[in-house]
Amino acid sequence: MPSVSASDLRAMLDRIPLLKGLEDALLNRLATIVRVRSYRRRAHVILKGSVGEEMFFVLHGKLQVVDTSDSGREVGVNMIETGDIFGELSLIDGEPRSASVIAVSESLLAFLPRGAALNLFFHNPLVAERMLRRMAKRLRDVSKYQTLVAIPNAFARIYALLQQLAEQEHAGATTIENMPTHQQLAIMANASRETVTRAIRSLIRAGVLAKDHRRLLILDPEGLRRAAEKDGPKKIS
Repeated sequence: MPSVSASDLRAMLDRIPLLKGLEDALLNRLATIVRVRSYRRRAHVILKGSVGEEMFFVLHGKLQVVDTSDSGREVGVNMIETGDIFGELSLIDGEPRSASVIAVSESLLAFLPRGAALNLFFHNPLVAERMLRRMAKRLRDVSKYQTLVAIPNAFARIYALLQQLAEQEHAGATTIENMPTHQQLAIMANASRETVTRAIRSLIRAGVLAKDHRRLLILDPEGLRRAAEKDGPKKIS
């Protein structure tokens, strides 16, 4: 187990949106129940089809949910960031894990056993409400993703994915913070890494995007929208 003091662990749990603001006694009890483990980059945390015996709190790091298509190709479903939780669905319905989870950076996770997790869900109205909101958002995200992967043109899929990842920042700037790698984007868009690189370069040349270290600036959101609705970089206007 990594060296994490009880007070630090308690503070980390309080920063998890699902747990934030809960009673001190409950957070202190959770801190004594969870097990903490670190994962190196590219390590598998969950394997699709495995039995779900715990849920996970991301104390630090970044992970990716990965499924496998009928053809055997890995398809990235979504990214998991610091403060997120995952693995709860198998605890609720008793079914095997529906996808794999891979660390894309060094990550620190806390495991909450199934019994304690179900007790947390069913006996804390605030947690139950947050879980319902989370599941509703997940259903909406799945719908968006199904629409994305149904786009036949790889360039248009990548442009649409960038639209989904973009966030409205202060002063009207639209950005993608902590930009995923081209390989991660390729898995998410069901495309090759080379295609992702070509697609992003085409938008940079067209003045739609600009890079700023690990951040991608959307200089022309309307241009990105038009690109996503067309068949490729040659049709960007």
